Amino acid sequence: MRFLRGLTTLGGRRTHFQDAWLRLHPEPGPGGGPSEGITWSSENEHTRPLRSLDIDRRLDYVFVTSRKKDGRGTIHDCRVVLTERDGDDDICASDHYGVMADVQIVAR
Repeated sequence: MRFLRGLTTLGGRRTHFQDAWLRLHPEPGPGGGPSEGITWSSENEHTRPLRSLDIDRRLDYVFVTSRKKDGRGTIHDCRVVLTERDGDDDICASDHYGVMADVQIVAR
């Protein structure tokens, strides 16, 4: 993650992608939920058998190329998705939630 965000080099090479969540929201703090960007959440029934792992953290990311002068790469929205429970069992579709970003891909 550090390499993709341009925070460190790897084999003498450097890159930089925007973290879509952090571009629009602050870094989630301890005990946060999906509205704060947490995708591996203790609120999710599927994580209960895996309590030995660090829960309530960001596990899913959307990385976007650097924003261009013509507007390409502009992140307009980013949110945690697939948090809905299914039926009477109160079970989520996956063991972690997803991240969806609205990114401008054409010049303005």
